[in-house]
Amino acid sequence: MDVSDAVAERIEETQETADSFASPDLVPQDCVEHVLKLCPAENKDRFGTFFRYLRRAYPQETRRAILRHLAGNMLDAFTSEAIDWLVATRQYLSTLVDPEVLSKDEALRVAKRMREADPDFFSHFASLNTNIESALEVLQGIGGHDPLVWWLYGLTRHPAERIRSKAAKMVCEIRPNTELIERQLQTKDSRVRANAIEALWPVRTGRADRILREALSDTSHRVVMNALVGLYFHGKQESLDEITKFAHHSSPLFQSAAAWALGHIGDQRGVPVLEELAKGRCSMVRKRAKASLEKLSAAPGQ
Repeated sequence: MDVSDAVAERIEETQETADSFASPDLVPQDCVEHVLKLCPAENKDRFGTFFRYLRRAYPQETRRAILRHLAGNMLDAFTSEAIDWLVATRQYLSTLVDPEVLSKDEALRVAKRMREADPDFFSHFASLNTNIESALEVLQGIGGHDPLVWWLYGLTRHPAERIRSKAAKMVCEIRPNTELIERQLQTKDSRVRANAIEALWPVRTGRADRILREALSDTSHRVVMNALVGLYFHGKQESLDEITKFAHHSSPLFQSAAAWALGHIGDQRGVPVLEELAKGRCSMVRKRAKASLEKLSAAPGQ
């Protein structure tokens, strides 16, 4: 019998007692998540009493269990009470963005629900000190994070490269002004520079075009290819020829980036080049080219 079977058997034995839900001695700490699944709709009052005990006795385990069950659209019998308790405690966000508790998709699903229920949802992010990268992924997924622009700006100086680059991209998306983006381009971190350039894609101004063209001299394949994609989106059709040239670059990194760019812009004229790259020697380039070919074949009219 594995651990889950053993826990289920203990819960079943607990449930057989008439006053089991109200009895603290009959609820082991490791059974919290499993016992919440019982949630009998025919006896909401008794279960409500039990739930109130449970959250006092095991707040952390109860919080984790509620978030997991919310991700699965469970807890219908007392969802409102459970969410109200999470909002009142103001401690749920660190658990929500913990990848060991919820997957990325689950965290996003629950975050959207909590954003509607908690008027202070966004302000909780400013006090986070763990799982920052997961928190940024959640923010990107739900959008509307303008109130956190200064928190995000502070993260552009974070010691972790991936966090810096994500934060820079989000800041530039919130306030896509060219001065802010030009400041981000002064960093030595190529990911931050690449994300700053990506933020210029929707900015159709002469100054934005100038910054994109200047970025073509960058040493990073990410920055250069994001600049070419931006110019393509700005209507500069000659950028497609430039991307094609990089597909024959001596560096596999530039070849792979070009393969990604051809798939991202979705121009069918890139198919012959991708087919050629898909037969090349470098496995990284072949993989990227094949992925872009699949993307183009799924949208032939683009």
